Amino acid sequence: MTLAVDSGTHDEIIMSDGSRVLLDAGSILRYPEVFEDDERTVLLNGEGYFEVASDAGRPFVVHANAAVVEVLGTEFNVRAWQREQRVTVAVAEGKVAFGAEGDSDTAVEIGLGQMSTLPKGEPPSNPRAVDIERHLGWMKHEAFFDNAPLHEILYQLERWYDVEFILEDETMAAEQLTIHVPAQPLEDVLELISALTNLEYEGSEGSVRLKPRDAVQ
Repeated sequence: MTLAVDSGTHDEIIMSDGSRVLLDAGSILRYPEVFEDDERTVLLNGEGYFEVASDAGRPFVVHANAAVVEVLGTEFNVRAWQREQRVTVAVAEGKVAFGAEGDSDTAVEIGLGQMSTLPKGEPPSNPRAVDIERHLGWMKHEAFFDNAPLHEILYQLERWYDVEFILEDETMAAEQLTIHVPAQPLEDVLELISALTNLEYEGSEGSVRLKPRDAVQ
């Protein structure tokens, strides 16, 4: 079974074992209609919050790009967008095992209030304490970015507001920003980005063009 979430919305599903998954805009979850007897396995591309029903005899396994998250029963967030080239897991309750596909030796155990990141082709980072609510902000339609490249922030906004961004100066795509994107109309968010960068925006139906201020006519 496949659940693909449209841009501009969230969706959720209750699995056959009672586990609940809330998915962000643009996410794709693949799962069996009924789980097998020995394991509960799903595939995620995107971002999802998992509330896994406890079952000591059947691990719940999330395959997300090149990463694997394994639990017995807990609550955690997985961010695994292919364009970002990394997978991030943050645990809100219990603990999970997190590592690269086919490399259990470098897997780490993430506990309550901790997160770990697995960049493509590398082992997962050592778990560290974080503000879990910042990682779950997307469920309230808000996001926190710490030194994130502009292209990553725009990709998030594209999914949330169902628009296409056109960045005239591609060198700006890598500019690092620390920004809190609140649950506000798109124009208010664009004003915030404009205040932090040398960019002006021009909107038309379904798209937003960003260009350096001195290039705006």
